[in-house]
Amino acid sequence: DTIKLDFFLHFIIDFRSLKGNKGLKVLQSRAFVGVLSLRQLDLSNTAIEYLPTEGLKELDVLKIEATYSMKVFPSIYNFQ
Repeated sequence: DTIKLDFFLHFIIDFRSLKGNKGLKVLQSRAFVGVLSLRQLDLSNTAIEYLPTEGLKELDVLKIEATYSMKVFPSIYNFQ
């Protein structure tokens, strides 16, 4: 499964959990762009291989427990 570009555009979300979506493999580069107020994101137990950095500037908490398919984690300094 894929979360497409601008999927959450203009959503006001403080916390988003995608935990346990083992079929979730792709978060496109702009999936979180336009999200207002995203502070916490849980991607634990998913199959994502890449974490986009756009739209995550306000993020305080990121959970990625048991997300073994993600081999490289981007620097938090790259979150935009």
